[in-house]
Amino acid sequence: MSINEMREELSVARAALVPALEGMRDYVRLLTDEERAARNEANNAATDFARRLDPIDAVLIGLDRLETDGYPNLEPREVPHDVYDVFTANVETVARAHAQFRVLPEAVAAVVTPGMPETK
Repeated sequence: MSINEMREELSVARAALVPALEGMRDYVRLLTDEERAARNEANNAATDFARRLDPIDAVLIGLDRLETDGYPNLEPREVPHDVYDVFTANVETVARAHAQFRVLPEAVAAVVTPGMPETK
C-alpha cells in the first residue's frame, strides 16, 4: 500500500470518526442526570472514538513526515573522502571475511535403522 493510499484510507476513517465523536460529546453534554445510563454509554463511545482517532492522527502526521523526508527514497550521504575510504576498507574486509563461509549442504536422504525392541 502506498503512502497516498494509506493516507486516503485513514482520512476516510477520520472523516467518519470526527463527526461521530463530536456527536457523542454533544450527547454527553445534553443528557440530564436522570439519563445517566445513556450519558455513560455516550461517554464510553466518545472515549472509544477518541482512542481510535488519536493513533490515526499520529499516523497521518508520520506519513507527512516520511513524505517530507523523501520516502521511500533515501539518498546517499555525502561524506569527506577520508571517511569514505574508511567505509570502503571496512566493506572490503567484511567481504573477504564473508567469503570464508559457505552454507552447509542440505540433507537429501536419510536412512533410519530401527534397533531391537527392549523389554520394559
